[in-house]
Order: sequence, then structure tokens, then C-alpha cells
Amino acid sequence: MEPMNLDRVEWEDEAGRRHVYEWVNDVPLNGKEDTIQVNFLRCFVMKADKCGKEKIVYRNSWVTDVDVTSDNIKILVRAGRCRWKSENELFNVIKQKLKRKQTMSRS
Repeated sequence: MEPMNLDRVEWEDEAGRRHVYEWVNDVPLNGKEDTIQVNFLRCFVMKADKCGKEKIVYRNSWVTDVDVTSDNIKILVRAGRCRWKSENELFNVIKQKLKRKQTMSRS
């Protein structure tokens, strides 16, 4: 498989963190010949430490059927982060309920 040429947008927020968004459209979901084509995007957020060395403080990636462009990349990343946050919070609630149930059944 050939390396992907990713489109890229970078910007700095008001807190001084550097955001790097990269994407490529119409790529195979996996290495199989009969797989579906998807659009891939990823996000890195970097912040300088006390010594000035940049460290990645957040990273994530997603696939979508929406064509990714420089005009919509920020909103797609924001939507992906919100969805991840809500799913993660839901899983944590379910996990806590299961732990309580297991604790109660052992009593």
C-alpha cells in the first residue's frame, strides 16, 4: 500500500496550543480489495512544556462518509471529539453501575 498524502491545516488557539488537522478522502477502510472507501481525518493538539519542547496533549482519528475539506475540517473534528466524549461518559456510567451491582451481589 502506498503512503497517503494528507492535506493539512494548522492553527494556534488562544491558550497557545498548536492544533494540527490532517485528512485524506476516498481511501480503503482496510487492506482488503473489496473494502469500502472512507474519508480519514486526524487531530493532534500540541503544547510546549516548561523547557519549550512541544508535546502532544491530545490525538485522535476518525473515518467518515463526509468529504473532508479545509472548510469543514474544524467542525468535523469538533463533532468527533464531542461524540467520543459523550460515548466515553456513557461507558463510564455503565461500568460504574455494573461494579455496584457486582459489589451488591457479593454481599
